[in-house]
Amino acid sequence: MYIPFLLLVPGILSLSTLSLVTAFHAGHHRISINLIGAVISLLVILTGNLLFSKQYGIYAASLVSSAGYLCYQVYIMFRTKPFIEGYRIRDFFIPVPGDIRLIKNLLKRDEQT
Repeated sequence: MYIPFLLLVPGILSLSTLSLVTAFHAGHHRISINLIGAVISLLVILTGNLLFSKQYGIYAASLVSSAGYLCYQVYIMFRTKPFIEGYRIRDFFIPVPGDIRLIKNLLKRDEQT
């Protein structure tokens, strides 16, 4: 049971970051971007499960699910780029010193209250 979960972790992390970006698109009335990404993910997962799950079981199912969620994330991240000036995909995933300072300031403010 441990290995299928490990194979699913990249997909779970992908979904956790997707919730932020898809909310951005929904708030700007670009639901079609979210819908197309979800359909891409669905097609990858359905196709992969039909091809591999019978032979490889739960391992294939978890790996295919992660692949589907990652495809969704890649699509959404590239579709987001034109809407945000100065947007770089790596800035979404790699913290910079300013991010660390912001977190420290937020934590200090919480301690004071």
